[in-house]
Amino acid sequence: MQAVCILPLTGSDPRQISLKKKKELCDHYTELLRNVDSRITTTSVRYGDSAQRIILATSEGTFIEQSWVDMEMRFAATARNGETVQTGRETTGSRKAFEDLTALDEQVKEAAQRAVAALSLPSVKGNTCQSMGIPLAVNIPIRYGWTLYHRLRSPSCNNSLSRVILPK
Repeated sequence: MQAVCILPLTGSDPRQISLKKKKELCDHYTELLRNVDSRITTTSVRYGDSAQRIILATSEGTFIEQSWVDMEMRFAATARNGETVQTGRETTGSRKAFEDLTALDEQVKEAAQRAVAALSLPSVKGNTCQSMGIPLAVNIPIRYGWTLYHRLRSPSCNNSLSRVILPK
């Protein structure tokens, strides 16, 4: 038995798009993130595409070939207000067409808007499980000026989230 399965593209093949055009798209999304709010301090936009091809051959004579193209973009914006730092992220991808990644303005802005909105969230008291009064120690080396999150997972803590702000 022999079979070939190729996932067809419905638009432009990303392998035929110039690196310059891909960089221009990343630059466009970077500017969108930065322009959401003056408290946005850091942005990150990543683009990646890859072509996959697998061949499965068995000793019984079966030969199956599959191929497809993956495209992915990741967006992150970090907002800062004094000592409070929050990050919003979005990730999207396609196996259909490069054009699927060219009209994401609203989705990209949402990542930055979430980061800014999270600046006003109340702080959560960490290091204790209030329902049982048991202290939970979390040792984090203080080397970076980032906000770290530690998810407390136990039946009595109901998945609470502790935020630790580290100095620069």
